[in-house]
Amino acid sequence: KGLTTLDLANHRLTAVTAYPIAVALSTNTNLKRLVLDHNQLDDATASAFSKVLASNRSLARLSMQGNDISPLGAQDLVNGFVQSASLKQLSLQSNDFGPDTLKELIKPHRGIVVAADGSLWKR
Repeated sequence: KGLTTLDLANHRLTAVTAYPIAVALSTNTNLKRLVLDHNQLDDATASAFSKVLASNRSLARLSMQGNDISPLGAQDLVNGFVQSASLKQLSLQSNDFGPDTLKELIKPHRGIVVAADGSLWKR
């Protein structure tokens, strides 16, 4: 069936090196979980991935913890999360914003909750 989990945590990825992953994700139908924790990903990366989330139909979990994503990038990712038909969990802890920012970003969206670990889940 192909690769279902891809863990690229701590690989020193940047917006430039992560962009091809976002492009590949737009047509991938197997990947269920993508871990991009503790890299050097920024708002440009967040924007690229948010656009892909709307079209991808297989990814259920995306983790981008411990990067350089600001509240602006978090807003893009929350928007992509809301539009995604398949994504159920989005983890953005330890970026350049706190848990209160996430709570504010999801207020307009029903059915999304912040879990005890700080990740976002769809009910």
